[in-house]
Amino acid sequence: VDYAYRFEHGPVRWRGSEDGLKVRGSALIALATDTEPKSDDMAALRRLLRALIAHHLDGAELRAWSLFTSSSVRAAPSP
Repeated sequence: VDYAYRFEHGPVRWRGSEDGLKVRGSALIALATDTEPKSDDMAALRRLLRALIAHHLDGAELRAWSLFTSSSVRAAPSP
């Protein structure tokens, strides 16, 4: 069964493309039970988690990746 994830309410049964972000029930169950999702559910879960983070940051930028990149550049050994 497919679901749409609504930020204020969580997953609701998928009704069509106007519903929003589509996620399979198996992906949501894997996330809820902290088990490894099927490989074909991974992309949908990445999209879902990125959308949730963006929603909660309310337009602000999550700088974790840029911090990691800048620290790895400084930490890289010189040839």
